[in-house]
Amino acid sequence: MTLDILLIIIGSLMLLVGLAGCLLPILPGPPLSWLGLVVLKFSSSFTEVLSWREVLLWGALVVIVTLIDTVLPVFGSRKILKMNRSL
Repeated sequence: MTLDILLIIIGSLMLLVGLAGCLLPILPGPPLSWLGLVVLKFSSSFTEVLSWREVLLWGALVVIVTLIDTVLPVFGSRKILKMNRSL
């Protein structure tokens, strides 16, 4: 019972920090939120709410979003550099 409460508090805090990470560029928002879901999954209160399939699906989406968030600015900056060189 006490462990469940501790897991719910830690998972909720991780979800809130992940939400703040969507606005603050220094915090990785989606990975922190996903880790919060994983922590909540280990709580006995959330075993029926979240299946492992859903958690893994969200994990795959987090990896895709994080890669896009990392790679897309590099391509954008290269395109801007090419445009500045042509002027």
